[in-house]
Amino acid sequence: MIRHPRLHHFMAQSPLALWPAALVLAGTLLAAYLGWEFSHDPGPVALGQVLFRSLRLGAALTLPLLILAWLCALAGKALNRPPRRLIRMQEPHALAHTRLQTWFLRPLQGIGLAMLLLSRVLAAVRIYRGDLLHATDIPPPGQADPWLHLSGVAILACSSLVLCLLWTLDDLGIRLHNQKTGEVRLLGRYLGLLLPLCVGMYGFFSIFDEHSHVLALDLIGLFAVVLYPPLVLLVWLHGRYLARRQAELTRRLGAKVRLLEVDQEEEAAA
Repeated sequence: MIRHPRLHHFMAQSPLALWPAALVLAGTLLAAYLGWEFSHDPGPVALGQVLFRSLRLGAALTLPLLILAWLCALAGKALNRPPRRLIRMQEPHALAHTRLQTWFLRPLQGIGLAMLLLSRVLAAVRIYRGDLLHATDIPPPGQADPWLHLSGVAILACSSLVLCLLWTLDDLGIRLHNQKTGEVRLLGRYLGLLLPLCVGMYGFFSIFDEHSHVLALDLIGLFAVVLYPPLVLLVWLHGRYLARRQAELTRRLGAKVRLLEVDQEEEAAA
């Protein structure tokens, strides 16, 4: 039996692998208590606000894991159309699931994708208003619109669904096989690392006026710091979930488990 190194490595990780997220969260709590974070008043009340915000964001990102199997079933129906068929390669995966990927690469993907979606929402607000956003448009602490909170939760949930599906396809080694031509395409790696991050940052700068670029930069930094702990938790939980339910997810995707020789040059070109 051939072991999948990525899944095997992730199964060996303990909750101690979450220490970078805990460290960033502790730093955020300290900054809120001392008044270094502009969205909260300094003092003990800020600690509860930051913790509640982290729990809210963590729930918005991790709860979509509960419908990952259903999402895989939908993806399988959409992709398994003749002459194309999903297959799962029973071979050592090209990339091991390293701590660098868990602590940096995949959280950065999530930050970039969420920032990209949020910038599109703010761009729609800008079109509706007919002008750029200004520093005075940022609501003070405790006075944010409830619809703004709901929009943020929806954006994070959509980002989580997209990320979990693509990570599942990547980790399971799912490929799209054209039975007529014999062509094999990789799936799950089309979400680039730098593209959503750069586009999201550009979107933030484009919707603020020139005098608020510093504010936009502050928002980007705060956005990354706030989302990093729940995203690391999502990556870790996704790996644990996938290690335990890989057979079910493969069945839901309708992927045939088979050995198929793929030319390395063609795979790299794909």
